[in-house]
Amino acid sequence: MVDSQDISVTMAKTVLEEAFSSGEAPAKIVSDQGYTQISDSSALKTAVNQAIDANPKALADFMEGKENAAKFLVGQVMKATKGQAKPELVNTLVNQELEARKTAPPPVTSP
Repeated sequence: MVDSQDISVTMAKTVLEEAFSSGEAPAKIVSDQGYTQISDSSALKTAVNQAIDANPKALADFMEGKENAAKFLVGQVMKATKGQAKPELVNTLVNQELEARKTAPPPVTSP
C-alpha cells in the first residue's frame, strides 16, 4: 500500500500496529478508518492556504529568505490533515503558494 502510495509511511506504521493488535487485514483497516492519502490538489490547496494564513510569522520569515519556514508550513498542513496528505504534493503546493504570495502585489489599504 505504501508502494502504490495509497497510504504514507507514517500511516503504514499505524495500520500495522492496529493489524497486529486486532488481527484485521491491513487493507480493511485502511478502508474502515479512512487512512488513504489525500492527493486531491484542490482539497490540499485549501489546507495550504489555511496553514499559511494561520501562521503569519512563518510567512514573514519565508519572505525574509528563511527557507525553513516552508518546511514548518508543510508540517502544519500534515498536522491538519492528520498525516493523510501526500507529503510530496503538500511540499509542492506550499512552495507554489509561498512563491505566488512573494510575487503578488501588496494589498491596497484605504486611508
